[in-house]
Amino acid sequence: MNYNRNELENYIFRPHVSYLHNEYKKKTYYWEQIKLSKRAIMILILTYFETKIHLKVSLIGLSLIIYQLLAINKKPFIITKFNKLDLSSGQICSISISLSAIKYESEQLNNLGISLAFQTCLIVLLLMITFPFIESIVKIYYKKYMLVIMKIFKFNFQIHEIYKFIIST
Repeated sequence: MNYNRNELENYIFRPHVSYLHNEYKKKTYYWEQIKLSKRAIMILILTYFETKIHLKVSLIGLSLIIYQLLAINKKPFIITKFNKLDLSSGQICSISISLSAIKYESEQLNNLGISLAFQTCLIVLLLMITFPFIESIVKIYYKKYMLVIMKIFKFNFQIHEIYKFIIST
């Protein structure tokens, strides 16, 4: 990766790997590797410490915090909004993992009221993490297809007017 960092725009190299680097700054060409490493570490933690819930939560939380510290210092994305989304989604994931551990413990103690409260908090966090992404997608598609939608509505309105005219005569 380091050897080919200046070749990322090369017409031979680009179709194979370079599409992964389009959203990153030139000096943070390696950020996709960091993200993949983070995922691999999390998978290893989840599989190795399958039954040790507290250790698993602590290690995953620690790995997320380390990633967030790196992301704050490097700001790898070209677009500032992507840096903010990456950071906020990591923070929400950290909070969700901690709340899930507490929910697990409350279920082990048969405290269903507290478990339900934490489940509600987790649903709210899920909505908080997905809303910015869904909102961005809807805005992009709205801008892209607004003209087409307006033409369809105009066509339907014209058909409705013709239908009213035919019925009235």
